[in-house]
Amino acid sequence: MNYENTISRIRKFSGNANTVIKVMLVLILAAGALALISAVTTSKDLKAVPIVMNGTVTEMSTAPAFSEAMEWLMNCIILSAIMLTAHKMTSMIAHDGQPFRENTCKDLKRISMLLVLLAIVPPAVNIVLKMVFLPGGLVFGYLLNVQQIVYSVSDIITAVILFIVARVFEYGCGLQRESDETL
Repeated sequence: MNYENTISRIRKFSGNANTVIKVMLVLILAAGALALISAVTTSKDLKAVPIVMNGTVTEMSTAPAFSEAMEWLMNCIILSAIMLTAHKMTSMIAHDGQPFRENTCKDLKRISMLLVLLAIVPPAVNIVLKMVFLPGGLVFGYLLNVQQIVYSVSDIITAVILFIVARVFEYGCGLQRESDETL
């Protein structure tokens, strides 16, 4: 396979990836808008809402719904930043077919750092809001959300792997620079 064919394939793949990223960004922004609407509507009365259960009226806080809406909003904001960074990176690669450049390495590192934020910030916001608005006994049950912990750990592992890939790309950039200077 010759050099020009490889560049053409890289450009085509990056262009296709860029299209998928744009669609994902639109979906994330729509989800963010829904999360914002949900947060606004549930924040009107964070104290208590009467609920009828088995014929008796009890009061329940809307804080869980509000804190989860805020968590979704934070997820959408961070995911949007990831998608915008990926869009910038794939646009540049699609333009000239050169993946080994300093900007690609920086973008990969930025995405890995945003993945770490994605693992930490939204769950932390959710927990803090529940601690502020819920009575003590209810908070403990929300803190022991094992599924959330597993997702956070997997996001951090993905971020570490992506950071390693960024370092490999740095090495590739050095090789590309040497190759360009030799020719």
